[in-house]
Amino acid sequence: MAFDSTQMDQLAERRGTDIQILVLIEPRNRETGEIEAMGLWTGDDHQHFIVDGEEHLFFGAGAVIEVPLIRAGIGLEVRRHRVILPPVLDEVKQALQVYQAAQARVRVWQQPMDLDTGAPLSQPRRIIKGRLERAPETLGKIGDNSRTELVIASA
Repeated sequence: MAFDSTQMDQLAERRGTDIQILVLIEPRNRETGEIEAMGLWTGDDHQHFIVDGEEHLFFGAGAVIEVPLIRAGIGLEVRRHRVILPPVLDEVKQALQVYQAAQARVRVWQQPMDLDTGAPLSQPRRIIKGRLERAPETLGKIGDNSRTELVIASA
């Protein structure tokens, strides 16, 4: 994994890191048939980010997005990655229920942030690229957490 000079400068200071997660789901609008991007990120406020050369709005979901360890490999084996979201977010319900989310393109990035300003520090690094296979919602018992788990298939 290569770091650019701004990331290297911040890492050399040994003050820590601030990495945010960006999730972009691209479901099809059932009424118009058009693909409409829906972005979520681990920050608190809505913010625009440039990913893969395009600017997208990402809705702030706070620190509730969880991405378990990613298993990498060589070959044509289909891998299933999981991104865990809370089910109560309106943005999540909109993407998964109002739109046709089956087989929607999903991309996930790590976005390094400047420790002093909180601004993006260089370009985000894509860690997952695939298609939404399913999105089961798990309702927790009283006192337990509920969640929506995006299962993303990639090769």
